[in-house]
Amino acid sequence: MIDKLNALEKRFEELNLLLADPAVLADQSTYQKHAKAHRDLRGVVEKFREYKDILQGIEEIKTLCASEPDPEMRKLADEELMALEERERECQKDLQ
Repeated sequence: MIDKLNALEKRFEELNLLLADPAVLADQSTYQKHAKAHRDLRGVVEKFREYKDILQGIEEIKTLCASEPDPEMRKLADEELMALEERERECQKDLQ
């Protein structure tokens, strides 16, 4: 799944570049085709980027938990970790 999402994200970025290309802007049918493809991918790519941000946050919290000597701070980090893991599950479900 991740490989496919990475490919979609890459295609989305390629479309961003194409939509800014003066040659594409000059050809309205080509522009419209690329704009539609861009629109179609936007939601999935945004959700995938959110998912990647969540995974990064989980890793950062885990690192913090492992090195935090203060029990109160560790408790707060654990609560944040649980919230992020719930968001991760929701994102995974949405992306499937």
